[in-house]
Amino acid sequence: MTKDKEILQKLLKTLLNKGLPFAAYRLPGEENVNVVVQKTKRKLNFDVNEICKREGFVAAPFESVVSETGNFIKADYFASKYDDYKKIVNAVSEFTNEEKPKFNGDNYEMTKQEYLDTAEFLINQIKQGKVEKVVLSRVIKEPVDKNIDLSSIFLNLAGKYKSAFVYLFTFPGENIWIGATPETLIKENANNEFEIVSLAGTMTADENKEKGWSEKEKREQKYVTGYIESKLSGLGIKDFVEEPVKTVKAGHLVHLNTTFRIPEKSVGGKLGELVKRLHPTPAVCGLAKVDAYNLIHRAEIHERRYYTGYLGPWGLDNKKQLFVNLRCAEINGDNMCFYVGGGLTEDSVPEKEWEETLQKAKTLLSVMEQ
Repeated sequence: MTKDKEILQKLLKTLLNKGLPFAAYRLPGEENVNVVVQKTKRKLNFDVNEICKREGFVAAPFESVVSETGNFIKADYFASKYDDYKKIVNAVSEFTNEEKPKFNGDNYEMTKQEYLDTAEFLINQIKQGKVEKVVLSRVIKEPVDKNIDLSSIFLNLAGKYKSAFVYLFTFPGENIWIGATPETLIKENANNEFEIVSLAGTMTADENKEKGWSEKEKREQKYVTGYIESKLSGLGIKDFVEEPVKTVKAGHLVHLNTTFRIPEKSVGGKLGELVKRLHPTPAVCGLAKVDAYNLIHRAEIHERRYYTGYLGPWGLDNKKQLFVNLRCAEINGDNMCFYVGGGLTEDSVPEKEWEETLQKAKTLLSVMEQ
């Protein structure tokens, strides 16, 4: 192990013991791990409309579609290299360790039969014309080893999923979240443009090589693309570039991807409103959004919490990037809860949808089992 990784692991272990709000993350395609630490043990909130007034690590739950608020970690300390990691270790060593971590409760795990019955119900709702698409999620529980090393799991994820946004974060009084998500909600690139990604359709890379994309997956991705087009047009943003659809790899899975590029000047002061309108996309909720959201609340017994919300660095190191929180897990003391889901359309087959959730869970499970 390099000295950078050694001090980074020491920093992450120290922070987990101190109970301070912090986030460690590695951006897609980059090598450096960034660490954001807040000195006060207080959960800070922000209004989505005023997101540009905030600077820190942002994490908004799925329910922010209703509340229009999220949480953020203020960057009292920020590090992305050895010397700065070391400085933070020294600085936070003065804080007392948490005697006993506080966790905010367990979550409900569907049985396979419950999932199949729920999927059948939702597919029938689609066939009756109630919605065009709805996303059904579930929780997979695994017992937590008392000697679990989250710093190693995080570094293994960062090494294995180079094209994903990999993170580890926690707020005071809340559980610990870890994940490797392939989906960008919105980001500012080096060309003074904002990028938005339409990502939908899922299969293993081997399946895709053997039989290609079905009409179901193509249609599912078109829903998301059309949704983004409508949100941009609704804000009077016309001069965007819509790149051709392509297949992108995320671990052992592949997805259909369309990238939108919008000049920064065209977004202007509409950025907060654009974020608010984009979340949740049809890829994690459905169409029409309000009807799909209401169906999800009827059908899902568990709480999604930060799953299918969004998160990322905002104004840190001159970067504004938000990612849809997929391929993630929540550690609540006794269990690690893996969150997975998939889009249902009238062509969906419940058994195949169940298998897709198992494939998505492998992103984290494969690292856990090493």
